[in-house]
Amino acid sequence: MIKNLPSISAVLFKSKQLANKEHPIMLRVCYNGQRKYKSIGLSCVSKDWNEKKEEVRSGHPQSVSFNSIIRREKRNADNVIISLFFCICNASFDKIII
Repeated sequence: MIKNLPSISAVLFKSKQLANKEHPIMLRVCYNGQRKYKSIGLSCVSKDWNEKKEEVRSGHPQSVSFNSIIRREKRNADNVIISLFFCICNASFDKIII
């Protein structure tokens, strides 16, 4: 039986402000009430961040490249999670059959 999968979202980490007055963009992974954050090496100011779409607004000069990096990082994290849960499910399934 597959348990709930972790959820992945891109967030603007407003509790940290960089020297250039921007905030880092991070991936947030939530699972069983726990949260972990991973920096993806990007940052922007609050007015350029769209929280609902989890992406940089089109008014930002590098919005196209930033948003493609954010999508790629989310996709990579999804692939890791799916492969880990697939391995766990296969291992337990094999034990049941034997």
